[in-house]
Amino acid sequence: MKNSNDTMGNQTHDHPTCSTVPQPTVPPRAPMMIVVVVVVVAIMRVMVVVVVVVAVVVVIVVVVVAMLLLVVVMMVVIVVVVVVGGGGGGESKRKGRMLKAVTLFPR
Repeated sequence: MKNSNDTMGNQTHDHPTCSTVPQPTVPPRAPMMIVVVVVVVAIMRVMVVVVVVVAVVVVIVVVVVAMLLLVVVMMVVIVVVVVVGGGGGGESKRKGRMLKAVTLFPR
């Protein structure tokens, strides 16, 4: 007959229950995050280049339009001085006035 206090033998009922260690079910995400960060940084760099190029093109267009407007204003001033103002002589003033009258009231 066996003694219940005997430590010899196969006593499975006295062993403490083992708790299972949880194992990760998904791989760590650090490498994926690095890829995402690299892609986002690359996209941001491309966007910065596009914004700079667009800004330069806008500045060039504004400068060209301003120069064209300046040329048009200068031409209008020259026409007004030559036709209306005359060259200093009385005859050219009369011709300018006649030209103006003819263009305003055609026959």
